[in-house]
Amino acid sequence: MKKVFSVLVFALVSFLAIGQESSDGPSEKRLKYFLSTNSGISSTPVGFRIGFLDRMGGYIGARFGKGYKYEEDVRNGLTVTKATLFAANAGLIFPINVKHGFKVHTFFGLGYGKWFDRPSQNGQTVGVEVEGGLMFSYRRFLLTTSGNLLTGDGKPAKKDITVGVGFRF
Repeated sequence: MKKVFSVLVFALVSFLAIGQESSDGPSEKRLKYFLSTNSGISSTPVGFRIGFLDRMGGYIGARFGKGYKYEEDVRNGLTVTKATLFAANAGLIFPINVKHGFKVHTFFGLGYGKWFDRPSQNGQTVGVEVEGGLMFSYRRFLLTTSGNLLTGDGKPAKKDITVGVGFRF
């Protein structure tokens, strides 16, 4: 799993380098980058997303929260301990609509997460996270919303919604 995440981060950094060489007008270059919050509604309420908006943009995001780790033991039954929940994602951003300072982008990402709130069937506490969503921006302000799926514990995927507000610079 760490190898997959490393490859994703390397690919995103490569896309970031390619995006630096595009030739937009001076007003578009000025508001190309963004920083926003990235808050999961159910499990990971604190987070951030940073990236750039271009013909094809990219981002890196992370979310954190407090939760519990479930471990099943044959002798003692279910053991519950406190744990830090997290998710780390990287993805691509594509423009949908651009008109007079108002822009709509869609984004798709893949990452690594640990925000299960249930005992695992196969002993896994981390899994693969897939996300997709929309970014709405007007001049310097940005609003994001996305849906996330976390899978890997042998049960149906866990779902969450994230929202964020941000600033373009």
